[in-house]
Amino acid sequence: MPAFLLELGFLSNETDNRLFDENLTAYARAIAKGASSFFELSFNEHARPQSASSSFEENEISDMQQLLEARYGFGLPPSGRFDRPTKKAAVIALQIELNGACDAQIPVNGVIGPETLNAFRAIRPGDKGGLAALLQVLLILNGYDPGDVDGYFGPRTGTALRFFQRDHYLAPDGKAGIQTFMKLLQ
Repeated sequence: MPAFLLELGFLSNETDNRLFDENLTAYARAIAKGASSFFELSFNEHARPQSASSSFEENEISDMQQLLEARYGFGLPPSGRFDRPTKKAAVIALQIELNGACDAQIPVNGVIGPETLNAFRAIRPGDKGGLAALLQVLLILNGYDPGDVDGYFGPRTGTALRFFQRDHYLAPDGKAGIQTFMKLLQ
């Protein structure tokens, strides 16, 4: 039976990880080209793959943009992309939630500065409220499924969070600390 064994770097090597992230499309194209050649199939170098889930993902992102708009009133038009305005709206939502939950008095400006960083507290399983809901929204915007955006950090949210942390080279501890939030907002 034909098989591929691909070794594209070492997980423990920072340079290999960076190169893999930077060249993922080129690596995937080379693998597809090799498989096509082996099976004597034509390979269109310039074809753009169509994901079966791309419209689903756009709809999910649009839903989260509408939820942010409804909850916080940013004037954020749903674009279906996790774009710069959506990220800024999410930071503003974080600042609003920190001000409410921690009485932090952070300037609500969409910039993660020292005040925001100092006021942040980790969100843990069992937590409820706006910060847990925002975590769920950010997981969805990043392509992870925490279940319903219900503001409860339950087992499904924890599983989605650990997958996100693992995929982004963070300790998969199931707690959403500042490093996790920073990655979620990139």
